[in-house]
Amino acid sequence: MASYWSERRNPLLSLEQMLAEKTTLRTQKVTHRNIICIGTDLLKEIEAFMNSDKNEAVKKAIKETEIKLLEERKKIVDEIIENMTRENREALDKAKKRAEKEIEIVKYRCEVAEKKRVRLAQQKYERERGDALREAAEEARRLQKEAVEMAERQLRELMLAEGEEKMRRAVEKTKDEMEVSMLMHGKVEWIE
Repeated sequence: MASYWSERRNPLLSLEQMLAEKTTLRTQKVTHRNIICIGTDLLKEIEAFMNSDKNEAVKKAIKETEIKLLEERKKIVDEIIENMTRENREALDKAKKRAEKEIEIVKYRCEVAEKKRVRLAQQKYERERGDALREAAEEARRLQKEAVEMAERQLRELMLAEGEEKMRRAVEKTKDEMEVSMLMHGKVEWIE
């Protein structure tokens, strides 16, 4: 087929050459019929060759397109995976930073709460200590006052007792002196 086609490149030129020769009408008819058959055969061969070329070209184009699409799909999938990996890494970094900030806030709040608890405990301790000291001071003053009152009472009693004793002694002394003086003067009278 290829050799035939290469020998007869243009079917119209071949037809013109045949018709240009001096032939009879009958010969021309037969030749015309042969030319039509040859043309039809040639056309069928050309179509078959073109269809074969076309089918191979289509198959090749489909294969190349499939390969190209697979490569593009792989490239797109790789880009998507890379983007997702990067986005996940960024999201994790953001979440980590947010968590660290929240931890710092919680630590700060815990420290503030602990300081407040310590301050309140210290205030409560100071208040209770102050109350205890006041109560102890009041109890000490009360006990001191009682002790002073008791000492004053004992002192008074002692002074009264001493005063009575002194008075009794003074009375006895006076009585004795009077008795002596009366005895000396000769008058004896009993003072009772």
